[in-house]
Amino acid sequence: MSNVPNSHLQIAKYVSEKAKYARERDSIIPRNGCELIVGVVARISGGPRQKEASLEDQIDHAKEVVAEYYAGPVELRIVATKGKGENLERPELVVIEQQLRTRELDLLICEDIGRVVRGHEACRLCGIAVDHGTRVLAPNDGVDTNDDESDEDYSLVVGLRNSHDHSFSASIAMGSAVFVCDNLAFSGEVAIARKHTRFIRRDLPRVVHAAVGRLADMRVQQHERITAYKRKQVSDSLAHDLVVRAIDASILPVTQVPAVLSEWRTPAHEEFAADGKTAWRLFNAFTETLKGRNLVALPSRSQALHGLIDGICGLAV
Repeated sequence: MSNVPNSHLQIAKYVSEKAKYARERDSIIPRNGCELIVGVVARISGGPRQKEASLEDQIDHAKEVVAEYYAGPVELRIVATKGKGENLERPELVVIEQQLRTRELDLLICEDIGRVVRGHEACRLCGIAVDHGTRVLAPNDGVDTNDDESDEDYSLVVGLRNSHDHSFSASIAMGSAVFVCDNLAFSGEVAIARKHTRFIRRDLPRVVHAAVGRLADMRVQQHERITAYKRKQVSDSLAHDLVVRAIDASILPVTQVPAVLSEWRTPAHEEFAADGKTAWRLFNAFTETLKGRNLVALPSRSQALHGLIDGICGLAV
């Protein structure tokens, strides 16, 4: 094990009994062949109403997660602390990264990613985990870095846009690109909002850091949104109504209505027809039609399109 400050790391050994609801098709075999090595991150912000017991609850929850995948000897490497999630100077973050780089951890478990750290630093640590063979599980966020389903037909896209004539604010936009057809849609933007003054070089790293940190939370929301789209069945009459509403919302020019309806009825890519007439199929009928057109208008159009589809899927708009 790496040389880490003992004050931030606790070791606990026990034997896990596989739960009745265990995932038989997704069991885990310890990489050392003897016992499962699990990193557990538990954190409370330390507010007056929070109790130490909530740290213990988080550790117990981690044991329940282990029981879903494994039965046998377990070594828990626990980092349980108080502190604000936005604070990147917490010494326990060094401990977590060192543990990941040992290539000894089979799992890293936290109730949600924010228990580790918030912002882009959380993404960085998850990347280190994956690169070093550690699977990250954050059940409250639905995060499983070994789960191919969430990214099997689309990927994350992050873009930066700016205007030399200040006609719109500089912003970082996040969205999805569908593998089978390169359809591109932006689900949200974070304005950088920094004027080009003489202190821009000093302030820009901090401003971009804050903007990218917000994108990490938006990534989770995007996965939940697309999952809802794939589950929602849409009738032809509702699809036709949404096309009209898309014209009213300036998402789609009226001249493109035939193209959207054709794509809805007979998708150019069979993957969109696999689950029947879903909101995901309709969404991609729109994005297939809008593809290659006004890129400057694409972020606002696709965000408005998301708002339209969110409404029929029961998502907050």
